[in-house]
Amino acid sequence: MEHYITIRQAAEALGVSEATIRNFLLKDHLFKGKRFGRQIRIEKDSFQEFVRQSEIQ
Repeated sequence: MEHYITIRQAAEALGVSEATIRNFLLKDHLFKGKRFGRQIRIEKDSFQEFVRQSEIQ
């Protein structure tokens, strides 16, 4: 599971709430995720690409 991060880790990295990350993932489909039982994990590469595209240049 080293290719995945938790919703909490993503929220901390962006400085937003876990609910915001869930909305980005489940409603807006801004990055890819996978369900492991009851847990949802975010693909690390997909999340990093989202962050790169979101940066102001």
